[in-house]
Amino acid sequence: MPASQGLVATAETTTLTSSHVVCPFCGSARTALQEIDLGSWMVECLDCHSTGPVKTSAVAAEQSWNCRLPYLRPLG
Repeated sequence: MPASQGLVATAETTTLTSSHVVCPFCGSARTALQEIDLGSWMVECLDCHSTGPVKTSAVAAEQSWNCRLPYLRPLG
């Protein structure tokens, strides 16, 4: 994967270096983009180990991690 896409390859994971949102569960900015199987990618929080959805590309996995649904509030 070219470094121009904002990703840096390491021994076991590909670490996010582009702008991304923090973990929605613990608030940590320590996340890693990982290829978990051939053509299957996900983002994992390195502190609480929550994961984003598994996607077929690194870009899609990062986009899914960055996507947040608006908080819902009770009606009335």
